[in-house]
Amino acid sequence: KILKDPILNSELIQNGFIVLPMLEQEQIEYLKRLYHKWHKDSEPMHFYKSYYSKDSEYKDEVEAITFEFLTPKLKEYFTSFDLMGGMFVIKPHGKEGHIPPHQDFSLVDESKYWSLNSWCPLEDTHEDYGILKMLPGSHRMMHTIRGYGIPEHYTHLADTIEKNFVPIKMKAGECIFFYLSIVHGSSYNIRKEPRVALGCSILPESHQLEYNIIPD
Repeated sequence: KILKDPILNSELIQNGFIVLPMLEQEQIEYLKRLYHKWHKDSEPMHFYKSYYSKDSEYKDEVEAITFEFLTPKLKEYFTSFDLMGGMFVIKPHGKEGHIPPHQDFSLVDESKYWSLNSWCPLEDTHEDYGILKMLPGSHRMMHTIRGYGIPEHYTHLADTIEKNFVPIKMKAGECIFFYLSIVHGSSYNIRKEPRVALGCSILPESHQLEYNIIPD
């Protein structure tokens, strides 16, 4: 039981993702100003997350405002939760921003705990603006352990997977919550401006973190 509403909870568990309204317009505008504050001189040339930055002040400010904005709304929907890793997720213009089918790194023992990522775009998303795409139900089929240096075993199926992806059109301020184990990706951003979204991980209060690394 992740979500308080049993219908929404069933949809999340069955499909592996759900879209919910999350940010108010004034929050969206604040986040846009915050993004431009830290990227006023240059835009990322590659897919970029704010936690890649070496500037701890930048990372801390984005994480703090992510938790501040999301927490009240999450309390309306979720039975219980902890937040981790608030950040900007930025897809630049061009082919550098194409994200092929993948699963996010596992953070918990998924046979015991649920774990979700969230993604909240600051602009409406559609096919030419780096839309997020999901393979519904794949979180119930792909029982894998993911981490640094651990190879994905389905890369040879990437073309077939992409053909079966479901594009998730979203309005600015909506948020998609999806299992870290679901297979997903995103298309090119062919607009001139970068596609900026807010993201973080959502875990149950009683979770135990597990990081998986294969050393060089």
